[in-house]
Amino acid sequence: FFFLDHLQAAPPPLAARRTPPPMDEDDDCDCSPARADWTKGAAALALASVLLFASSWDVLEPTEWGVVQNGFTGYVELDPERVFEGGRHFIWLRHSFIKFPRRLVNLEFSDFGRGESDQAPISARTGPDPDDKESGGQPIRLCVAFQYQIARRDVPRIYQTFGALHEASYLRFAQQAVAPSSLRARL
Repeated sequence: FFFLDHLQAAPPPLAARRTPPPMDEDDDCDCSPARADWTKGAAALALASVLLFASSWDVLEPTEWGVVQNGFTGYVELDPERVFEGGRHFIWLRHSFIKFPRRLVNLEFSDFGRGESDQAPISARTGPDPDDKESGGQPIRLCVAFQYQIARRDVPRIYQTFGALHEASYLRFAQQAVAPSSLRARL
């Protein structure tokens, strides 16, 4: 059979080709591939653990309160005892703070200054003149400023009522409170 002369022997299996070098009597190296794979896996797990741990922290400025929102479910922790103050806090992976001011906050209705007011002046009318029955009052523009500060125990209730947009509501309520009081003014 002439075709058997042309066949080559199959190469040895991969494991048989990679024989470790002979070890001397004083050589205590264990260079097995299984140990190297285990070490790489442990290093990858350690790195992943460090990254997950590091991303489980969030920061609040010293002038802020914060309530924790779960990034997976959207649930917000509204227990007044769980309102956080400024600092670095461990709040778990994919959680974040919804922040509220802890300091005095100035809100202003005016057109004075350098464009730092929160709203334009409040347009209103004075009350009618009691001596003149045809008087409908005079148009006026009121420039008003006030301050507010949120107490720690009130943060969950404010979030439940207004969400994170509480300041816009405070401006609206202030305008609604100030405008009717102008009716008592007589110019």
